[in-house]
Amino acid sequence: MCDSEKIVSSELGVSVAVCTFNSARFLPMELETIAGQTVLPDEVVVCDDGSTDKTLEILESWKRSVPFEVRIVRNTENLGYTKNFERAVSMCSREVILLADHDDLWMPNRVEMVRNQFAMEPELGLISSDAELIDAEGRVQGMRLREFVERMHLHDFWRFFFPDDVKMELWTGCTMAVRRSFLPRILPIPEGIACHDVWFYLTLALISEIRFIPEPLISYRLHGQNHSTAPTVEYLRRNPSRWRYFNAFLETLDTQHPTLIDSLEEFAERELHAPAAKGAGYIGRLERFLCSLRRHKRHFEARRASVSHPGLLLRELFNGGYLRHPEPILSLLFDLRNSLR
Repeated sequence: MCDSEKIVSSELGVSVAVCTFNSARFLPMELETIAGQTVLPDEVVVCDDGSTDKTLEILESWKRSVPFEVRIVRNTENLGYTKNFERAVSMCSREVILLADHDDLWMPNRVEMVRNQFAMEPELGLISSDAELIDAEGRVQGMRLREFVERMHLHDFWRFFFPDDVKMELWTGCTMAVRRSFLPRILPIPEGIACHDVWFYLTLALISEIRFIPEPLISYRLHGQNHSTAPTVEYLRRNPSRWRYFNAFLETLDTQHPTLIDSLEEFAERELHAPAAKGAGYIGRLERFLCSLRRHKRHFEARRASVSHPGLLLRELFNGGYLRHPEPILSLLFDLRNSLR
């Protein structure tokens, strides 16, 4: 069967949103795996953020070799990782949009599995999947992405901003696919959000169904220059303590996502009063989310202010603020140490 015959018509067209920036080292290998899918995408939209290497030459050559549409957009100014992905998905025209970093490898059935899942569930807004970890040379590391994230205790970070009635699985952007019709409700991504995938995951979990595919649909490459600050597999196998990661949380919010809590609050309030709000159950869900979010917000604000006002720590101890979070005693001691410096 020739490549052109692999394109399967479907009511749900498939776009791929790719972001590049000086990607020449790994990009050809990823493009090869996108072109080798059992079901090919209808279009690929590439937003390049000002590459100065051979990235654009590689893309132009690949565009001429594939049977589907490829649009290559050169940003006139460097937008940064998050806004570049926002632009890429905004320019996609099909209903299913798969996200792609420039340095990973796709399993041959990724497009097919994701498209079929969206076709079966009309209310599905986001899909993520597991991934196989590889190093810069493509060597398998003997750990999957879900285990990697769990060992980093990142679920302890983000579950405070997640609906209580939805299971948190995996939100890494390169494994994600989103339904285009939901995007007007979650875009633009607010300023002060360092990662598009965090915003997509937290908002779409609130307004749509989300699914996790446990099968690895990509190989996730760890090469020391990833946008994320992920450590190596070897480092994580030493299983650093949970409280260490949790108590870096406030620093993570302040340095990477300083507007996240307020932006989620504004988003939920807007949804609460939007025409799209569906029935008492949905409204009640939004109200419970806002109540929980504001409770966490008060606790985090008290922890920040405790450096100047140590008495706030006692207030959070007695009102149960610490008990609602991981490692309450160690977290209290951590804050006491900081307030006494």
